[in-house]
Amino acid sequence: MTQIPQELFNEIKSLAVKVKHNLKTKGLVVPSENRDGSIGIGDYKIVKKDHQYFVLDKRNDLKAGPINLAQSAIIIANNLALGRMADGKTLDNDKWFGYKSFDEENYSRSARINIKKHDIDRAEIFLTRAEIAKREKNHYKSEILGEYNRLCRVR
Repeated sequence: MTQIPQELFNEIKSLAVKVKHNLKTKGLVVPSENRDGSIGIGDYKIVKKDHQYFVLDKRNDLKAGPINLAQSAIIIANNLALGRMADGKTLDNDKWFGYKSFDEENYSRSARINIKKHDIDRAEIFLTRAEIAKREKNHYKSEILGEYNRLCRVR
């Protein structure tokens, strides 16, 4: 492997610091992967346990969680790293996404059971409820993804 001259290395390092600072002033803290597999965003890290995400500070104190979507965890950790409070709207949308996801799964299961019992009327009711829950779940997810996409489009 060829050695990089110290002067060039210092210039690259200086450029990287400037880019990170520029992005931070625009509202985006550059994430990094930690050795333990978690994602570091400033002084915070995102950890995944049992299909849910948790935002921890550098002392491993819980700051937010459990969170259903990775995008929600990223938005919250980014806001905390910028010195802002955790976004209540994102947390609420994520919470409701989880509720509606559970409802959709539960109603779909009930519909399948009633189809096996040949109770088509009850099955149709549960399928309708599942479809409504799916639409609401997708609404909450699209709200979160819209905010996440705005965060990713920082220029």
